[in-house]
Amino acid sequence: MEACGWRDVPLVGVETEGCECFAMSLQQGKPVKLTGIDTIATSLGCRECAPELLEMAKTRPVLSRVVTDKQAMEACLKWDFSSSPVLAVNLGRQ
Repeated sequence: MEACGWRDVPLVGVETEGCECFAMSLQQGKPVKLTGIDTIATSLGCRECAPELLEMAKTRPVLSRVVTDKQAMEACLKWDFSSSPVLAVNLGRQ
């Protein structure tokens, strides 16, 4: 983001409940490692926040949101999968 001159562009993190390692890391001020992923969005989740991501979050605006599985599914059902085949595959659609 720095190389593109996007210093004022917010860092956006949207995670589902049960794999919100970024939101928890922001709250605690250090990387948090989850013991597991407890969400239906298993292919999109991660258990640990990268330290580099937290460092980046100190230098720019941050929008961190945690949504329910239901909210994530409803948003995906509204998505135009024809413009994003990779997302479609990650969500089990073809």
